[in-house]
Amino acid sequence: MEAYQITKQAFDFQKGALSSWFDVLSILQDQADLTVDTVLNQASWIPDGDRQVILNWASACKNEGDRYKTYVEESFSGLEEYLVQEIKGAPAKAKKAAAEEIK
Repeated sequence: MEAYQITKQAFDFQKGALSSWFDVLSILQDQADLTVDTVLNQASWIPDGDRQVILNWASACKNEGDRYKTYVEESFSGLEEYLVQEIKGAPAKAKKAAAEEIK
């Protein structure tokens, strides 16, 4: 197996692992939002201003998580483009030598 194939497999694994991790965090965030809403609806002693602060905080956490996910996905796309350029830019002689080493 050539070095670029190993690199591509490792890259795809890391990309998939992070995607799964973000999905899990999204589910946890949604569950936390539901829990906070339930608590706020049942706690009549919490003033409206404080409720709004808590809801704004939860919304900010979700928005920043989404922003971070977008940033990481864009970084992976940039790295993938770089790797493709490196593979295409490698001289044919080096590719042939690498293929012979594997055999």
